[in-house]
Amino acid sequence: MNNCEILLPKDFTQLSVGVYQQLVTSNKNINLPHYNNKTSPPNKFIIPSGTSINIAPLLPSKYWSMEKGDPLAFILEFNQDLPLEGEHPCTIWVKDMATTPCTQNISFNFQLINWNEINGLGRDLDGQALFRLNANGQTFYYKPDSAFICNARFYAVPPAYRDIHAFPTHPDFVIEVSSFSNIPSNELNNQLLKMCRWIRSGVESGVLFDGMRMNIYLFCQTNILVNGRHAQVQGQQLAHNNEIIQTQNDIQQYQNDIAIANINVALQQLEVQRLQQKLQTMNWQQVYFENMIPYPAFQNVSYRTIPLVGIPAPTPNRGLQLIVHCIGFVNGFNIDLSKVWIR
Repeated sequence: MNNCEILLPKDFTQLSVGVYQQLVTSNKNINLPHYNNKTSPPNKFIIPSGTSINIAPLLPSKYWSMEKGDPLAFILEFNQDLPLEGEHPCTIWVKDMATTPCTQNISFNFQLINWNEINGLGRDLDGQALFRLNANGQTFYYKPDSAFICNARFYAVPPAYRDIHAFPTHPDFVIEVSSFSNIPSNELNNQLLKMCRWIRSGVESGVLFDGMRMNIYLFCQTNILVNGRHAQVQGQQLAHNNEIIQTQNDIQQYQNDIAIANINVALQQLEVQRLQQKLQTMNWQQVYFENMIPYPAFQNVSYRTIPLVGIPAPTPNRGLQLIVHCIGFVNGFNIDLSKVWIR
């Protein structure tokens, strides 16, 4: 388990032996590093990754100016280069940034960026973006592994604010990637809980990729479904089937042209190979936002589990032959799992 060094803003309680002992007492079940009053700086402390830490002893006094905002948000923004998340009023944790999930994050981000560059419907964001969420009366500060927010909602927040503060609203779509580390935040229940909070706070839909347990989970708001199915699914399936037929017809036409040799045969053969590869991909398993069921104890949250065990991979560990068709603001964005490293 990796440790992470957190910087304290100058307005926060600076560390001393007594203050650090209060921090240790507030986190009795956590093995915090030893604090040396002579060698340890008063404005830094170290916490283990993936473990929730109560930092109440370090927060400013009751005389903290409300104009400065939530002190928890202040410390998260002060350490914006770190993968820090939090829960109001005084809990923080560090997201695990091991190599495998980071590699997977890059693939998801790359696919979302490419799609958004073509469509230009909003902003694609990565794990540096901090969002302030309100779910079931609680306030959370989350950094999604990948996210999308539509242009209208993005530009509704003044640049001077979003440049330095947590985004005061939710994204429209999120992707979270589970780590392989044996840390509390990576426990499946905590991962699913986080997705529920995303949706409950207003996120339209999201995907949780769990390479360690070999599952992928789809989440969305229940009120955008009819009998567990999103309205866009029928059109997506029809368009997919029509594209298969069109691709098959194109292949046949090129092969007919080659047979009568009335065109550049070499170029046509290359085009046939490209179309055959495309057709092969289109015949992979296609996953849609259908057969969704309500998530227990979370109003207006539905989900679906797709097991990944047994799905073929083009090359070992490279990815799986499965396509996820997304909905809502990201309708038309298809996640290709063959491009995501499994291990």
